[in-house]
Amino acid sequence: MKISLPLCLIAGACMAAEASSSGTPWSLPQQAAVFVRGGAATQSYATQLEAVKSSVLETATQSIEELRRKVVDEGKVVPDFGQLAETICNKALEDFASKAPDAGNEEEYYDASATSEAAATYDRKLSEMETSLDAPLQVLFLKQLSYLRETALQRYRTAMGTTGISEYEAMLQADSQFVASAQEA
Repeated sequence: MKISLPLCLIAGACMAAEASSSGTPWSLPQQAAVFVRGGAATQSYATQLEAVKSSVLETATQSIEELRRKVVDEGKVVPDFGQLAETICNKALEDFASKAPDAGNEEEYYDASATSEAAATYDRKLSEMETSLDAPLQVLFLKQLSYLRETALQRYRTAMGTTGISEYEAMLQADSQFVASAQEA
């Protein structure tokens, strides 16, 4: 049977063995290096960007949630949906750009590899944010299109049943209504 001990127990046992050989109980050997993770005073550039991205997405998600309530919960077609979605995305991108930290200190600025790595990190976080915004907005847009399609289909059926127009004319009317409504949305 294989027994796995937590790392702290193994480290403690090693320190105890070293201490017993040096004569001082539970003292750290002089050659031991202790690395504490998670409590660093400075965060990495990627971590700082992730925090900014999360903050901006939280704000943008509130606006997207308002649109979702109208489209999904109330079953309404939101006029100028595309314009509202674009406004939400542009505001989020502007907020991210204005709140994003500088890539590093002046010594790192002249280091080409550090600068290109920071630029790549920034671009990656920006792309992740765009994807996070686009996905729910696209779902809402498609939901709206399904409502518009259903309305156009009902108009076609009504035109076929009550008026004496041809099937082709009814289809053209329903299609033109769908296209006009979709362009407005």
